[in-house]
Amino acid sequence: MRTSVAWINDYLEPNADADEQASVLTRVGLAFDGREPLDDGDTAQEIETTSNRGDCLCHLSLAREIAAATGRRLKTPGATISGGPRRASDCVRVTVEDTVGCPRYTARIIRGVRVAPSPEWMQRRLRAIGQIPRNNLVD
Repeated sequence: MRTSVAWINDYLEPNADADEQASVLTRVGLAFDGREPLDDGDTAQEIETTSNRGDCLCHLSLAREIAAATGRRLKTPGATISGGPRRASDCVRVTVEDTVGCPRYTARIIRGVRVAPSPEWMQRRLRAIGQIPRNNLVD
């Protein structure tokens, strides 16, 4: 998996440099497989993930592994969700036919979204991991 050293450091206090990230992730079973310096000062790294470690397929999860192995503080991103004037159940009806297979179903309706370019910080992060930015909805 191609990762960004800066992106992983968004979730660590204090930061870990590229060498330490590679070393720690290798030590916990996620082998380092190469590195590339990027024009903006960031570093892209290839971290090998195995099929039994689906929990490590994002930058936050890799930061969690580093924090657990080094005693760093994990900084999880905050999220706030504000409710609108109407409940989703006022607009759409969903019936769960298999309550054992799907014990809980939630829905949210989002209105007033405008398709536009993603913010520059998001475009930079996506390019760092080899992706092509599309727009604010896709990215």
